[in-house]
Amino acid sequence: MRCLGLMSGTSADGVDAVLVEFQGRIDQPHWRLIRHHHHPYPDALRDRLIAAGQGQPMPAEEWLALSETTTENQAAAADACDPDASAALVGCHGQTVWHRPPQQGRRGASWQLLQGPLLAAQLRRPVVHDFRAADLALGGQGAPLVPAADAALLGRIGGC
Repeated sequence: MRCLGLMSGTSADGVDAVLVEFQGRIDQPHWRLIRHHHHPYPDALRDRLIAAGQGQPMPAEEWLALSETTTENQAAAADACDPDASAALVGCHGQTVWHRPPQQGRRGASWQLLQGPLLAAQLRRPVVHDFRAADLALGGQGAPLVPAADAALLGRIGGC
């Protein structure tokens, strides 16, 4: 199965996309990197995302436009990395605006800008999104795919 992953972080420098093929058992898959691509955000978008994350007031209409533009840039990264639309599934957590891991009795929270259904419509394939919210609600750090992916793809290592 081919999957396309999209990642962007608080640096707001752009979207990193990877196209990977998985085969074998789900708990120990064999994988092959097919292609990767970095899609830089335009300077104006990067500046708006950083300002939003730092609390610059914006009317709701501007938040909506920012979300749409961010989603469109995620789609552009996907198209550049997988021009033949060979991935059966796309994973994208969205653009991190603010992330607060759990600390001293305070629950974690994360705000990701992405319109998942819009991205799915633009790419014409299923999009799995908003990974962080459920993990944080259950007391995690907001990176639920990392431990499972590391164990399956890199294997177990010994330690004390």
